[in-house]
Amino acid sequence: RIRVEATSDTKKTLSSWLIFSQEYSPSHEAVRRFLEHRQLNPSSDEEKEKTYRDASRNRRVEAFFKLKENGFPEFPKGGEAFALLPTNVKLPVGVHIQADWLLTQSRQEFMDADLKTNVWHREIIMSIPKISREFFRWIVGESGPASGDWIQIYKILPALDEKALDSYSWFFGGDEGDPITTSPFLQALQKELFSECILPVHRPENSIDFKTPAEARLLPKSLNDYCGNEEMVPWELFGTEVVDTTFLEEKSLDTLAKLGLLSELTASELEVLWKDGKVKTWYKNFSEQDRFSNLSSVLNGLAPLDSDLAWKSAKLACLPAQSGQFITREDAILYPSDWIDITQDESLLTIMKDFLSDDETMIDWNFQKHVQNSYTRATHFFKEITQYDLNIWAQVWWDSLPTEVLDPDLLDHIV
Repeated sequence: RIRVEATSDTKKTLSSWLIFSQEYSPSHEAVRRFLEHRQLNPSSDEEKEKTYRDASRNRRVEAFFKLKENGFPEFPKGGEAFALLPTNVKLPVGVHIQADWLLTQSRQEFMDADLKTNVWHREIIMSIPKISREFFRWIVGESGPASGDWIQIYKILPALDEKALDSYSWFFGGDEGDPITTSPFLQALQKELFSECILPVHRPENSIDFKTPAEARLLPKSLNDYCGNEEMVPWELFGTEVVDTTFLEEKSLDTLAKLGLLSELTASELEVLWKDGKVKTWYKNFSEQDRFSNLSSVLNGLAPLDSDLAWKSAKLACLPAQSGQFITREDAILYPSDWIDITQDESLLTIMKDFLSDDETMIDWNFQKHVQNSYTRATHFFKEITQYDLNIWAQVWWDSLPTEVLDPDLLDHIV
């Protein structure tokens, strides 16, 4: 990695550039393609040996971009191919690439650019994933910039939408029916980045940290929509390996996902994470006035996931019981929908409570009331929870009453 400074001839301003360099040794097949392009055909054995030796020397591929005053990258709108001087060839990566490209006589276009057929160009292009790896090591490491617009760093990666895959099929080199998994470039890029700290994760006070794709987890979209903001303190609820998507544009998310560098948090992982009271600890950190609304947001995010059997059957300890502990839907019981009417009569409430399950399984009544009055997706999360039917409950209570002489006080309660 080299930092250079240059002064503009016209503006007389000093600008800084960063260059990443990767050396490689051309293969025998690539050298042969190089010699064909140069139309070199030495006559003597000595000349042949010298020509081959010169052509097969180690080569360098260099990626470069401008730096802002704070040392953060200022990527171009699109990468271009350079062969000492700029060409007209646009590249799908977000940096300029200097290399010994094989050019036409105008030196503006590639000669036979296709990755599948031009081995010389293939070996140049296949050096870029290693440069991408070194870029991420620098940008997130101690020698990189301390601050900046982190969302911009993923511009070094190519877009992988249908238009980009079609426009740059010569660069990616994949099969038409499966352009990503058959692309030698994209597979090499995935391999180089998989063990690197490239994914931004949540940290308190708007700070940023990075984890590897093997460590980091992306929240399912509905959970991320409701719980991914700083106010919800997601690092306390889901752990410090949760991807912070505020630093990832849609293009970046799409590219990382298609490269297999984003793993979504699974129901079984969250089940393990929450089984020892993590939700309760998170919940207690909020003021009393915010607790119900924030917990409702969690249920809002979980409710749409019930369309997936794994999520629907997951034992997620995220519901407050009357006891103060947090329990799963499987263990929980809801009060009757018209329980609010019972609460208006203290004497009747005292009697009916004898027929309730214990406080370890009954949902916190005030939270249940909050959710039912909110008319949000959280109410759908309640649909899988057993709920007492007041009519059946009253019948059980009635059947429990004595059939002989009644105590006058008990008779008053019946009436």
